[in-house]
Amino acid sequence: LKVLYVDTECGENVLIQRYKALQKQFEWSGNDRISFLTRDGSSENIYDTIESTMDYLKPDIVFIDCLYNTTNDADISKNHHISPILNRITEIKRKYKVTMFLVHHMNKGGHELGLQIDRISGGSSLQNWSEHIIALTRTNESSIRLMKIGKSRHIDYPECYYELEWDSEREWLANLGVSNQPKELLITNHKKVGWRNVLR
Repeated sequence: LKVLYVDTECGENVLIQRYKALQKQFEWSGNDRISFLTRDGSSENIYDTIESTMDYLKPDIVFIDCLYNTTNDADISKNHHISPILNRITEIKRKYKVTMFLVHHMNKGGHELGLQIDRISGGSSLQNWSEHIIALTRTNESSIRLMKIGKSRHIDYPECYYELEWDSEREWLANLGVSNQPKELLITNHKKVGWRNVLR
């Protein structure tokens, strides 16, 4: 499989640094199956660039990180703003017969509500359009992340949370299995300190 990774946030220099770190850490010299694309400016129509790159590379899988930065600052909380972008992505999927993975973000606040897909930034069109949603979040434990499958049209999926352990030195996530305490991990440190003070 050939992979195209589109980074709309970090820029070429940071992406090169990350690529070199991967090479050093995993003794990976790269290969012609993985290609990277960065966004050069805020006014650029990234989907035109993605299509011209796909014409040349003919990838099977495309990662876009992150969706918000491909919208040219449109208010994607409104369905009529996000729908044209989703339609363009759908056209690309059909035209090139590729699988596309989009990285997106939750709305600010409401962290204690957990990984509910209603917290995803964007209109309901985005949720309805998505075929599969996997949500990740930080927790009050610096090395622990929580993951939950929020939606899938193709498989029956569990409702549980999974704990992932983040190794910051290796930049690696390890699956620790089903979480027995997701609510406790989602309480903010600020709130925990407040409770501690009240109990004292």
